Amino acid sequence: GIKTLSGAVLVPPLEYDPHPGDGLSELVEVGPPGTVGSWTWVDEPTPKHPLDRPFALALVTPDGADTAMVHAVDAGSIDKMSTGMRVQPRWRDEAHNMIDDLACWEPA
Repeated sequence: GIKTLSGAVLVPPLEYDPHPGDGLSELVEVGPPGTVGSWTWVDEPTPKHPLDRPFALALVTPDGADTAMVHAVDAGSIDKMSTGMRVQPRWRDEAHNMIDDLACWEPA
C-alpha cells in the first residue's frame, strides 16, 4: 500500500494523493490476509475472467489498508462465500512485480 498525506493507506498504491493531488512515496506493507467487504458470484466465467471456474468478485481490504481492491476469490462454491470472511492471497508461480502477481484470493 501507500500512505496518503492524511495517513490513510491505499491499496493498490497510487502515485498521487486523490484529494490534494500531491505525489506519494511512502510505501507500507499490508496484509497479506484481508477481509471481504462485499461480493458477487460469477457462475459462468467467460474467457475474459481471471478464473475458468465459478468464483466471486469481491471487495477485499488487506489488513492494514483503509481501502478495498476488487479481485477474484476462489472459494470453490457460493456457499463458502460471506461478507466479512477472511481471505489470503494466492500468488502466481512467476512474479513480475505487477498487480497481476496476485492470481486471486482464497478463504483463509
